[in-house]
Amino acid sequence: MVEQQERDAVKVFQLIDWTNIEELVSEQHGEKLEVRWTKAFVSHMESPHDGGVCEYVFDHELCGIESESVRILLEEGKLASVTCIEIPFNKVLEGNRIAIFPELHVYIPISMIEKSLTGDIIDVREMMGERRGYNDRLVSNENNFFNHKL
Repeated sequence: MVEQQERDAVKVFQLIDWTNIEELVSEQHGEKLEVRWTKAFVSHMESPHDGGVCEYVFDHELCGIESESVRILLEEGKLASVTCIEIPFNKVLEGNRIAIFPELHVYIPISMIEKSLTGDIIDVREMMGERRGYNDRLVSNENNFFNHKL
């Protein structure tokens, strides 16, 4: 288990600017959509499911979505395998309010997410902000995060 001071020194959360992906998805869907749930990307992290290595996106409470390999049948009759993360998109309502529940889930290839990284890499204090240590669930989320190999 990584100690508190060591945790605070680990800068592993790569910030994501979803703007370009939001515009593409909104255009295809025909309504303005926004990514509300995820904030940062972590690559090459141990999976809690099988011990393999994969990529994740996380929110400010360290809830994460794991990448998966998706097989797609192309029109040419060939199978393609793409590593993606399923991202929820929320509808933007009147007055720039955001719908509570996602309108659409889209598999976004890791390569597109990597192109959307801002270049800023932050630590767990910056990632969680005021939510850090707020309740037992968030403390558990942080402990679970640091129990996996980065």
